[in-house]
Amino acid sequence: MDLRTQLLSRLATPGADTRFGSSYFVGEVSRETRFRPYEVFEVLWALVAEGLVFLDPSGQGSGSDNWHWRLSTVGIQAATNGSWEPQ
Repeated sequence: MDLRTQLLSRLATPGADTRFGSSYFVGEVSRETRFRPYEVFEVLWALVAEGLVFLDPSGQGSGSDNWHWRLSTVGIQAATNGSWEPQ
């Protein structure tokens, strides 16, 4: 499974720790997949550019470490259906 698919799947997993800080979501994915943290960030930001993922700062004050990576509505469809076509 490629990193893009793994990230979408992990973000769709209820209860996953998706916090922005590199020691949280990115660090966990990096350790488990053996991709380097910068590679995980590259794919996450590509998913943001595609409109599948966004950063949710709700209720987190001024620091960004506790912002959460979230799937957009289209991202949820891509994660559950396994494919996505740009419109």
